[in-house]
Amino acid sequence: MTDLYVPKSEIYVPETEVVPPEDGKRIPTMVEIRDIAMWLGRILNDVNNDPLSPVNIDMVVPVFRGGITPSDPVIRMLGTRNSQAMAMEFYKRNPDPNGPPEIPTEKPTIHQAPRLGRKHHLGKGVLFFDDLADKYKTAIWVKEHFPLSLFGTIYIKTEEEEALEHVDIYGLHTGDVWIKNPWEVEDERGYSPARPMESLDWAVNGRPQLEELYEQRKALLYRPELIKRITAKPSMGQRLGGLATGLRHWGLTPRY
Repeated sequence: MTDLYVPKSEIYVPETEVVPPEDGKRIPTMVEIRDIAMWLGRILNDVNNDPLSPVNIDMVVPVFRGGITPSDPVIRMLGTRNSQAMAMEFYKRNPDPNGPPEIPTEKPTIHQAPRLGRKHHLGKGVLFFDDLADKYKTAIWVKEHFPLSLFGTIYIKTEEEEALEHVDIYGLHTGDVWIKNPWEVEDERGYSPARPMESLDWAVNGRPQLEELYEQRKALLYRPELIKRITAKPSMGQRLGGLATGLRHWGLTPRY
């Protein structure tokens, strides 16, 4: 019979492990990502409960795969039970064995899209949520097909003025630094590294920054152009486009 007991001295517990930096990349901790997501959820919930605000989010659509983890705190802070997922990618497998495994594409491959009913027609009351927005291809596609929806993300790469052409609310601006998510590190290592010192650094320096930015981010949801878009009466073209999108998603016409 195999002895299942392993002496504590033989168990590897990386209590003080620090994930080494990579060139041009930053690897935030799970604590940071969840803090930002809860903070954004708090802002969205405040705006939801404002009787003077036309924003009324009652469904969250995580953008698979990066948006899955940070969407959970947002959903809980909003107190909604309506959630669907969207999975799309702007790349395809590279037929050249000597090149990179994947190459970018202009048109997305849609693996899964939300099936919105009449209440959420054209994305009304729906928040699409992702981890990072850099080239904004996903956000552009969402706004084209669900023009009444909102799009939120944890991080943006470009300056706010450019980002707000496609994103409605965001957490932090990363600039030229590329974000590598902690779950990518988990995939590489096969375990979740404990990073207490990095988490402590975020708690001391990062959380106060969020509180300072609270009103600024909240104000983004009261921008005149956003209110005009989400309260506009859909054109006939948008209605027909929404119907076609719905039919595709329900499998009644060929998919994208």
